[in-house]
Amino acid sequence: MKKSIIYTLTFFTFTIVHMMNVNAQIQIGATGTYAIPIGAFGAAPTIENGSNSSGINNLVGTANSGTGGGLFAKYFINENMAIGVSFNYLSFTGQEIKMNLLNPFPFVTLPSITGSFTSMPIALTYDYYFGTDKIKPFAGIELGYITTNATHNFPGMYTSSGSDSSQTVKLSGFFVAPVVGCTYAVTDNIDILASLKYGIGMNKLDFDKVANSPNVGIPSTSYLGLNIGVAYNIK
Repeated sequence: MKKSIIYTLTFFTFTIVHMMNVNAQIQIGATGTYAIPIGAFGAAPTIENGSNSSGINNLVGTANSGTGGGLFAKYFINENMAIGVSFNYLSFTGQEIKMNLLNPFPFVTLPSITGSFTSMPIALTYDYYFGTDKIKPFAGIELGYITTNATHNFPGMYTSSGSDSSQTVKLSGFFVAPVVGCTYAVTDNIDILASLKYGIGMNKLDFDKVANSPNVGIPSTSYLGLNIGVAYNIK
């Protein structure tokens, strides 16, 4: 995970430096994000009673809403079109996998399995701005790659060793995100912005049945991101 962050930030830095050597308008900025899991990633966890010695053979972990932020750099081809790069980091809490749903003895309470997710999409961006006034609506698309680290914590009664343990898996795949938003020019150099992004990850991890070990399948990382940020224009 640390190496992925270092490589991403290095790529982002070199891109900004290259853009600043071009005689045109450059925009760099940062956003804060509130992310809502969409589709299977935001659905309730599913569980099936399995045949291995732990009694668990199929779990699918999902997420609650998350928060995060991002950095971006854009090069304006003209007043209405911009290309660039973006990097985001998002953190989600996992929905509890309530094992009591499998319990045939309702008077016995089984502990739940908990989890968390961190996602890092990096993408090339294209945006089209409608108009050239202070207030400029825009629509765009992001294409890139997303990595999600999913961690689940298992109480000892679900592991073959009898001790509490955790399992971390990495999901990676292509990423696409339609974006709509609006910018407002506070000054010639500073804009504030708000946008709505539908991030679609193609990084599903299917459940892999392993004897004597609890395993968790993870849906693709898809989310609706509500973003608010600030940008600085270099002319």
